Amino acid sequence: MDKLSEKSSVPFDQEKYEEAGRKDPLLVACNYSFSLPEIDSDNLVEYDNQGKPVLLHKLMIDGIKELFKAAEDFNPEFRQACKISSGYRSIEQLEQLRHDRYFLKLLETYLEKEDEKDPLKMIQKNMARKPTEQERLIKYFGLKKSPELIELEKKFAGDSEKFLSTVDPEMQEFLREEALKKVDQSVPYAGRSDHHTGLAVDLPHTIVKWNFYEWLEANAYFHGFIRRYTEETIKYTRVNPEIWHWRYVGKKHATKIHELGITIDEYIVDGHYKEMIE
Repeated sequence: MDKLSEKSSVPFDQEKYEEAGRKDPLLVACNYSFSLPEIDSDNLVEYDNQGKPVLLHKLMIDGIKELFKAAEDFNPEFRQACKISSGYRSIEQLEQLRHDRYFLKLLETYLEKEDEKDPLKMIQKNMARKPTEQERLIKYFGLKKSPELIELEKKFAGDSEKFLSTVDPEMQEFLREEALKKVDQSVPYAGRSDHHTGLAVDLPHTIVKWNFYEWLEANAYFHGFIRRYTEETIKYTRVNPEIWHWRYVGKKHATKIHELGITIDEYIVDGHYKEMIE
């Protein structure tokens, strides 16, 4: 596996995050500058995810069941999106995910630079309409890839260094830096991901259908869930906004976060949670 060297960053408010996690395990969280301890496997429970089991923290099992039932009661069509595309990920799984995403971003960045050499492709790109949210999600989940990208994936089979050896030396460092930057925006370092808590789930790209995402935005907090990655959380997590990523914090915390209109990071760092547990 390629060694993705981590950029140094100054930890901030780590003690406040750790204190919140000690006072209420539902508030266990991290930012880009420090890691979480390894989760106790005794806290993980298998959840029947429409026939494909996933591991979730036992504290959120009832919450996810309640959320999905409420969604289906509101609109039976929501059932098609009431499943989990990913739940708990171990340190090893997160490291592998970063490795795989790094390889993919190397190839994508290389193809983008190649397109810039073709005036016709650049004209077509500039004239193309902005993709819809659903189209963007489909691309993110890897359901739609260009033939050129698929060909490179097959040819180099996840071997980033083998691919880079075929590229002009002057381009190699640029590709490495750009790929790593893009990976950091979508997959935190192992142990610094919300998925490592066991209290987070990714929902499928179909949440953009039937106005399900809008329903989640308006109702998820009733059932203990909040959106983890938004524009406002970037400064804490360095992760781009993700409308599919939902975090369980329990009903009282989710309601308070919703009422205050803040992020979980602000809720923890500014100490708003204390009035809910003291």
